[in-house]
Amino acid sequence: MTVVIQVFVYPDAWPTHLSWAALMLLLIRSGGGALSLDRAVGLR
Repeated sequence: MTVVIQVFVYPDAWPTHLSWAALMLLLIRSGGGALSLDRAVGLR
């Protein structure tokens, strides 16, 4: 979705979209941690 928005909607906003993509990849790699919804519900 970030790539589609970058290419078709805001083609000049690379710095903003790269920062959002970096944060997304960090969450995908490390997970939500102690404050995640999974932990609050008791799934982990």
